Amino acid sequence: MARIRLNHRGHREPLPDGVRLPDLIAGRGLQPRPKHLLPGFDKTLRTGLQTPSGTWHKKKAQRIFQMENEISQNKIMPYTPVVIKLLQGTVFDEEKKTWNELLLYQKPVRDYLGQIGIHLHLDESDGFAFLTQPDTDDKESRMPRLVRRMPLSYEVTQLLVILRECLEEFDVTTTDSSKCFITRQEIVEKIELLFKEKADKVKLLSKFDAYINQVITFGFLKAVEIREAEEDHDRRYEIRRVIKAKINNEKLEEIKEKLGQNDEYL
Repeated sequence: MARIRLNHRGHREPLPDGVRLPDLIAGRGLQPRPKHLLPGFDKTLRTGLQTPSGTWHKKKAQRIFQMENEISQNKIMPYTPVVIKLLQGTVFDEEKKTWNELLLYQKPVRDYLGQIGIHLHLDESDGFAFLTQPDTDDKESRMPRLVRRMPLSYEVTQLLVILRECLEEFDVTTTDSSKCFITRQEIVEKIELLFKEKADKVKLLSKFDAYINQVITFGFLKAVEIREAEEDHDRRYEIRRVIKAKINNEKLEEIKEKLGQNDEYL
């Protein structure tokens, strides 16, 4: 019976005389030994030989060979754009191309990020994904932060608390919709109650739109398309559900406690 091997194109071909199978498996002679194995695959599949069960995994071996070549040649992996997008901020399902690629390559993306200590938080039902970097108690083994924490002003922090509580109230009282909307004027009325001094209110309102835009940048608010003849105070926003994932109940209470101490930063 003729001995065969799987060449670099994934096709079977006869082994030349004088080449032993152990040499081929060990990576000596005809093909170099790969520097690493892909997670979840063994040497048998990688070399394209028969498994102990006798099943020929030609297509798997072909794909593994191709992926290892891409890695060894420093080629960009197909999920690289998704990872870059996640590192830039929250990804939403309205970004169709990126979202579909994230769902397609979810496992390798998780595996890659996990190797550098980053966790992928993916919520398919509410349509958002973002990265978190857990803290470690051991200062010596603590890694530099890749997912940055931005200091927030007192006004922006109060604004986030208001939006988080509005969404909580909406979920309790509304059952026929999953989207929570709020107008600019409603936000103003709620946040004005937190500022007793008239001078503080004037300062707040003078920079209010800048605070709103900052929250939009964080991904917690989404401006709704302005309708014709709509007044500025009637401008509507959608409170994005990612705010509940990033500010859970425990974090919300922690923030409110710090605000009670009139702390400037989170």
